[in-house]
Amino acid sequence: MRNCIKIFFAIAIVCLPDLVCAQGIRIYYGFERKRNVKGTKYDAYMDMRTDYDGNTAAFYCEKAFVRDSLRQFAFDKNGNALDNEAYSKLVDLRGGMKEVSLIDFKNNAIVLGYKPSYILIRGEGKLEMPKWSLTEETGEMNGYKTKKAVGEYYGRKWTIWYTEEIPDNVGPWLLWGAPGLIVKAEDEDKIFSFYMIYVEELSAKSRYDFINYSYDPTSSYQRKKDRKYRYDLKDAEKMYTRMKNDRKYSYQVEGVISSQAFDKSGRKLTDVEMDAAYKYIPLISESYWK
Repeated sequence: MRNCIKIFFAIAIVCLPDLVCAQGIRIYYGFERKRNVKGTKYDAYMDMRTDYDGNTAAFYCEKAFVRDSLRQFAFDKNGNALDNEAYSKLVDLRGGMKEVSLIDFKNNAIVLGYKPSYILIRGEGKLEMPKWSLTEETGEMNGYKTKKAVGEYYGRKWTIWYTEEIPDNVGPWLLWGAPGLIVKAEDEDKIFSFYMIYVEELSAKSRYDFINYSYDPTSSYQRKKDRKYRYDLKDAEKMYTRMKNDRKYSYQVEGVISSQAFDKSGRKLTDVEMDAAYKYIPLISESYWK
């Protein structure tokens, strides 16, 4: 684990931040997600990033970002391979999380984007204002003094730890609004966990624009053969969650006839075993939409 670099800003940040160092910051996060609410196994993503430039925040997977960048060189708009070297690198980048969250603070808007297989799903909605209850409890993480806050946000109860030593009130995913940078967050049911690894000043432009563009179904970046959907946030979340948990529906949307899965020994898994192995749990609780 790399040591954190402390960054200090002279300008105070208010509720909807738009006054900040022009270059902004990039925060490196680890993200753990439970595979099944009744199970004990977690999927871990150690290459998550939040880019924050004062007006926008983008939470994304580094491996997925590199893969999307290479796609521009690897394929033409019909999906035909153009650059064999770029295509070979794409194969090496399998496994990254293909989910992004974007916040536009000026327009009070959010985007959640998903790319399962040859599908693109973009959900658009309004940013909610968190109502954190600040506590007197303090701690330390990666050399930063932290304080604890709790609150309910998008249908889940969250405990966060933030540091006022970095006064930008952003964090991982859609979590924001604390009196400082969110360095750790965990939901009440311990399904999701975020923790900061490192933070640095942005030496280049935020990746927000590129990610927003690459998750826009109308952009020229998208291949013609890909199936693209643009919905309001509720419908997008319901579609993606159903795709992840209903294989028959997923096959229908993706145009797949069937698929097979095998365990480590090479044994073919049954349909029951495939369904039981993993149940997708969305960060926005399904109860939030009821």
